[in-house]
Amino acid sequence: RVGLLDHFAEFLVGLAERTGPLGAVVVRTLGAGGRAEGREQGARRALLPPLACLLAVQWLAPAAVVRLLLVLAIFTGVEGLLGLLQVAAGGDSIFYLRNDQSFGSATGTFVNRNHFAAMLAMMLPVIVGLLAFSVRRTRHGHHRRALAFDAEAVSQRVLVFVSAVLILLCLLFTRSRAGIATAFAGLAFSSLLLVRARAG
Repeated sequence: RVGLLDHFAEFLVGLAERTGPLGAVVVRTLGAGGRAEGREQGARRALLPPLACLLAVQWLAPAAVVRLLLVLAIFTGVEGLLGLLQVAAGGDSIFYLRNDQSFGSATGTFVNRNHFAAMLAMMLPVIVGLLAFSVRRTRHGHHRRALAFDAEAVSQRVLVFVSAVLILLCLLFTRSRAGIATAFAGLAFSSLLLVRARAG
């Protein structure tokens, strides 16, 4: 297994060398993996899955990235719905999926409510970005269809908005103070970025 991970890291380094500035960061992160030992080597190997996802996204077309983020937003909304069902149904509910450590709090498919809250918090700025991108694309990219009803764009906005509502409600029922604080901080910073982008 270790040998397979090392080969995978070498493959990612080779791929990253052809991916521009972001690839240089990956090369610096993984390039010294052979010299690392113990916990440092384990930490580098733990970075392999997210770095692989990051590099894979770099090779996707912008429209494919938007679709991927839309799928993630809807999936997170379903997780939020599961969390709300857990709280509403009580500790004996099947919705807890045999997790007997967090009765009374929303945990989704996670065991730890704080980890679940962290995932919800990370998705909120992504959803804000998706909604802003959808509105901007409609305003600037569809002048010829200004009077037409774009069913696809409207349905995507509705799905993303419903997911956002479910995520926000579920986040409160996780009862994770750090998760809730992180979510509101993320929303504040993403709003500032959007305001600056619009002003620029």
